Amino acid sequence: MLIDALTDPPQAGQVFQADVCIIGGGVAGLTLTKELAKNGLSVITLEGGGLKESKRSQAVYRGENSGRKYFRLHRARRRYLGGSSNCWAGLCARLRPTDFEKRSWIPHSGWPISSEDINPYYDEAGKILKIGPFHPLLDQKREPGTHLSGPGLKLDGFESVFFQMSPPVRLGKLWRDDLKALKQVKVFVNANVSHLQLAEHGQAMQSVDCQVFDGPKFKVKAKFFILAGGGIENPRMLLNARDVAKAGIGNQHDFVGRYFMEHPHIDRESLWLPAGMASRLNYYRSRKRKATKDRVWPCLRLSAERLAEEELLDFSLVLFKRSNIAKEEKNHPLLTAVQRSSEYLHNPVRKPKPILAYTFGNPMEQAPNPDSRVMLDEDGARDELGLIKSTLNWQLTSLEKRTLRRGHELFAEAVVIGNHGRMRVTPTLNLDTFPKQTKGGYHHMGTTRMADHEREGVVDRDCKVFGVDNLYVAGSSVFTTSGAANPTLSIVALALRLAEHLSQRTQREDKTP
Repeated sequence: MLIDALTDPPQAGQVFQADVCIIGGGVAGLTLTKELAKNGLSVITLEGGGLKESKRSQAVYRGENSGRKYFRLHRARRRYLGGSSNCWAGLCARLRPTDFEKRSWIPHSGWPISSEDINPYYDEAGKILKIGPFHPLLDQKREPGTHLSGPGLKLDGFESVFFQMSPPVRLGKLWRDDLKALKQVKVFVNANVSHLQLAEHGQAMQSVDCQVFDGPKFKVKAKFFILAGGGIENPRMLLNARDVAKAGIGNQHDFVGRYFMEHPHIDRESLWLPAGMASRLNYYRSRKRKATKDRVWPCLRLSAERLAEEELLDFSLVLFKRSNIAKEEKNHPLLTAVQRSSEYLHNPVRKPKPILAYTFGNPMEQAPNPDSRVMLDEDGARDELGLIKSTLNWQLTSLEKRTLRRGHELFAEAVVIGNHGRMRVTPTLNLDTFPKQTKGGYHHMGTTRMADHEREGVVDRDCKVFGVDNLYVAGSSVFTTSGAANPTLSIVALALRLAEHLSQRTQREDKTP
């Protein structure tokens, strides 16, 4: 059942009850809604936005930036049914097995789960996001010189891998009829959660308070609660709930909001003038797989072994084709030398060949950093619902700077050794600054991180908040490290895993006398 609380408002003070209450109707929240309902649980899902975007609803996300330059917070997410699937570009990739491991050169790394704990859910997650089957060559080692579409680059230490491309799906629209048809489910839109209410003893959630804009207040009670509001709203909701837990729910050791991670995107860096086979490979565009008709986008990355040798973060090199390169940098010595070479000499019959050049996109892993964090506004500024607004302090470290520079150096060395052309490395040697075009990817991760113990994070390996028996968190805010893969596919896989855990826990507890 799909209920618009604006046009069909509950009665003031009304109390709804279900097995599970999900706060947030985005990718994680809607995946959980359908999966839990399929397993026979009654579900109430609360989405603060409506069926389409509105300025009033988006304004609830307004906050401040106190760290390095970042997007306006109310534009970095979409607050209506479907959440940020409504602005998602569709790139899907699995986290590497090594992303879950403790890496000695990366402080605070190491998940409490391994890749084997999430791998069983990736295929179903791919079906939800409408990508084709996971091709064995998409993310596995293979012999040098082999490629998904034929011969590829022989680059020492580098692998050719692929993003799989979702159409992309917009779950709020795609599943609207399905949500309406689910009898044991109530999905409320325009139902703003204004408070998380702990029981007096503080060890369990009791209810959530809801507020309709210009309308009534009501409550939801449940056996289990799942917070699925995203990497900024999840910690904001927990930190605002201070009537019982004075520091905020789950924040007994000051971890809520810390370890905010993005995928730093540093595009248009370095310049590669390919030669030989390299000039014939279409690395800079997506392509359709013949068997499955879905699309993949190739990129390059260092092998896990080479990352460990160099003690670098994970990163990808996405190729962008440069146009008008001769006009843009006509006096650069590298271009001048190429233009004068026999390959580019003027032919009186034909026009001179255009110069093919690539530059790079550099989506990379961010090291977990406790000083990179989401906090409550220090002046106590509040939104329309009475919640204290967020302040984001996004911080990067010298490890991200070194990864960018060294990654490009290693690629340049491999290009020259393999006789694949020439390359100019542009990331600065000055590690005190990042290139001015450094930005994020709208990927909010890590602010309710998963850990083995409450002195290391906010949720356990099952995504349950430490110290609160019936409160869980879903979404990329539970990521312990970010890897370099876009998070959506792993968000869905972890949501499927959480749905299975809750279904099994419910069955066990129902059997207990």
